[in-house]
Amino acid sequence: MWPDSDFAPPRGSFLRPVPVPTGGPLAGFVTTVEFSCEWLPYVRGCLQQLLLQASWDTDNPAELLQAQRWAFDLIDIFQECSGGSIPFSCPFDFTSIGGGSGGYSNISEPTYTPSNMGVFVPGTGWVSTLNVANSGPLHLRQTEIKRAFTAVSMDAVQMTFSLSPGDFSAGAPMQGIVLMHSGVDVHHVLYDPSTIGAGLHTIGDAGGPWTVDEIDVYCLAGAKSGSDPGGESVVQTLDFNLTSGDCPPFGP
Repeated sequence: MWPDSDFAPPRGSFLRPVPVPTGGPLAGFVTTVEFSCEWLPYVRGCLQQLLLQASWDTDNPAELLQAQRWAFDLIDIFQECSGGSIPFSCPFDFTSIGGGSGGYSNISEPTYTPSNMGVFVPGTGWVSTLNVANSGPLHLRQTEIKRAFTAVSMDAVQMTFSLSPGDFSAGAPMQGIVLMHSGVDVHHVLYDPSTIGAGLHTIGDAGGPWTVDEIDVYCLAGAKSGSDPGGESVVQTLDFNLTSGDCPPFGP
């Protein structure tokens, strides 16, 4: 923030916590704005400060959760430009390969059967599978994948996925991209699968740099107690931009 300083501390946009709105981002009167597609990931990244508890003037957990859900809805309104794409130094399209999985593999969940969530379908992407908890009635339609590589400096990440929502009566934990380094979550980009709706979605952030040696992806289509929740999620692309290091070699 102006004026420039070698010791400028990070600051949010608000001088103090702000009241929670009375409705979602598309409730009531709406407005339309236009800006360069190149700025889209920066706008989405800035809006993520609305997910911070410190942004909201409330001590009511339910009201805070509602504000965060609406913030996710607002971020999701800023969809990828249809007339072009934002350049990434390491783009990867799961739908363009006919075999292998681009070096990605399942995150093992030994308390579920099967323990691998999601399956790679050549030409389609990573598709959710039905997984059942070993110790209880929880049924999930879920994809969980990861890719480890030599540490790089990354300043932007973006994922495109399709979702046909199933039943979320057993809950809907936040999903998305988790950037890891030495086993620690250094940054994540999340969404609420129960409110994001059906269709093709893009989530991302350009607020780096982050030092990353593993990318984890979580994409839930449904969660129900006692029976198949239905629904399907498909992870189609996962792109990132590097400030140092080389793109991991994507291969079978």
